[in-house]
Amino acid sequence: MTVKITVLSENTSGTAEGLLAEHGLSLYIEKDEHRILFDTGQASPVLLNNANKLGVDLKQVDAVVISHGHSDHAGGLANFLMLNKRDIPVYVHPLVFEEKFSIQPGPNNTDILRDTSVRFTRSYLESYGAKFEEAADPREIFPDVLLTGQIPRVIDFENADTPLRVRRNGELIHDNVLDEHSIIIRTPKGLILLLGCCHPGLINTIEYAIQLTGETHFAAIIGGTHLMFHSEALLQQTLEALNRYDIELIGTAHCTGSKANALIRAQFGGRFKEFNVGTVAVLA
Repeated sequence: MTVKITVLSENTSGTAEGLLAEHGLSLYIEKDEHRILFDTGQASPVLLNNANKLGVDLKQVDAVVISHGHSDHAGGLANFLMLNKRDIPVYVHPLVFEEKFSIQPGPNNTDILRDTSVRFTRSYLESYGAKFEEAADPREIFPDVLLTGQIPRVIDFENADTPLRVRRNGELIHDNVLDEHSIIIRTPKGLILLLGCCHPGLINTIEYAIQLTGETHFAAIIGGTHLMFHSEALLQQTLEALNRYDIELIGTAHCTGSKANALIRAQFGGRFKEFNVGTVAVLA
């Protein structure tokens, strides 16, 4: 078994010439003969540019997994589909196309509602070959490759309020981002847990991966952790909890933030790595 992860979209770029960065995430996963694109970054040239610079042939992708319906994770899907010009399965939660917003501070103590939804309609994406595979439950999409489905919120300190909103039944309400799911890859060396933005909470996600698989050793946990939006107290609680798990490598990206990265680096030492654009990891 071989598992190789290449970062195609992320907030910062590596040192290779011509790589572009954006506030987003996209991981290219090679697992034996299968090729999976996990998230697509924003509706920008970044995904296609970086794939070309890194020698990644996106026409070889067997399936796309969209972690959740925010534009910095799903916005690049249209560009990917236009490049491929063929039918391809796209695994999503049934709520992925809900209208999503973020409340941002505006002038004169006012709030601005910023649209963070998927940038394109379902029918538009389907016209370019997206075959949406919807489910809220866990499922195996390839041998030893599982989607968590909707992640239970069981950790008290990870249920803090956020500025995220969703329009549901005509009403604008707090968004718990119920549509977010993660990828679990079983390997002889342990679990590889891949995170989109981790809105359900890093510890909630880890706990659910253990519950679904019965395994407690993680060869790697990689992706966005949403820790940059945590308060000091909440960040400390997360780090204390994280220290209880058996993790060989924690690779942070996207929404982790410099402060959380510094604290995780201090705690995990050589087991920590920042995954920016161009990072390649062979994990099994």
